[in-house]
Amino acid sequence: MSLRYLVKRLFYLIGVLVFITLFTFILLRISPGDPVDLMLIGQEDITQEDIDRMTRQLGLDKPFHVQLYDFADGIVKGDLGYSFYMNRPVWDLIKQRFPASVELALFAMFISFAVGIPIGIIAAVKHNSLVDRLIMGVNFLGVSMPPFWFAIILVLIFSVSLGWLPTMSRSVYGMYPENITGLLIVDSILTLNWKALTTALRHLVLPSISLGMAYSAIVARILRSSMLEVLSQDYITVARSKGLKKRRVILRHALRNALIPMITVAGLEAGTLLGGNIVIETIFSWPGLGTLIVGSIFARDYPVVQAGVIFFALVFVLINLLVDIAYSIVDPRIRW
Repeated sequence: MSLRYLVKRLFYLIGVLVFITLFTFILLRISPGDPVDLMLIGQEDITQEDIDRMTRQLGLDKPFHVQLYDFADGIVKGDLGYSFYMNRPVWDLIKQRFPASVELALFAMFISFAVGIPIGIIAAVKHNSLVDRLIMGVNFLGVSMPPFWFAIILVLIFSVSLGWLPTMSRSVYGMYPENITGLLIVDSILTLNWKALTTALRHLVLPSISLGMAYSAIVARILRSSMLEVLSQDYITVARSKGLKKRRVILRHALRNALIPMITVAGLEAGTLLGGNIVIETIFSWPGLGTLIVGSIFARDYPVVQAGVIFFALVFVLINLLVDIAYSIVDPRIRW
């Protein structure tokens, strides 16, 4: 990969972030609802002077272009501002909530690949058979099934009816391990707190399956197509003609090359899961960055929404850049 390509992608990254910053900033300002009015709901004897004073304190009395300049200047200096409602630095809120979103996304990715890869291999090997058709039929159902609907079904079955699994939060009060990384599973292992580990895993099951199963269908479809293409190559025919066992040909020769497109799938899935799990976080009251942004949208907490959206965009673009770099390393034929 050339330096020129990296510089080009970095400029692309900056351009995307600038556009998202402008778009988010403008959209929040033109949306109905005034943060000051929402903050003063329920308070008695509110005068116009009180409203004007709070408006000045929040900096909402400044012209639009001045607010935009102050926000952009803060980003350049590493200052994302203060939350209107929690009166805390926005960056502290992001650092507190982001590990929960990462943990959920990682487990959802693990489930998607653990389920999707074996199914994709079987469908490719049994191409055009009854097994292949059944797998692709179920696969189509999985792609079409909304994750939030699947989450509700899982809750009704495994929580409401059977009572096996919890449906809210990441753990229970008193069972949180010592905070080292912010990831409960990792912190529980590092501190040898097995009760906390068991509790955290039980809370992860339903939300991670709700997210991961839909993407497992995508993984299976892409891997099946990639496997079919690889299995038709000459070197696979040569390997078979040498008398190698079928399992070795499939797993060692075909699967290794068929997994290269999975790098792109993994990158896109990681970015989508981190930024697109807001609905699942809301359903399971998962204290991640998604629920923080949803609550801030309803409260018109401009600094939190702006910083959260930009942070998600930055993570997504960086993941895609890393995917491009990894692709060029794994497949030497690819050069930019």
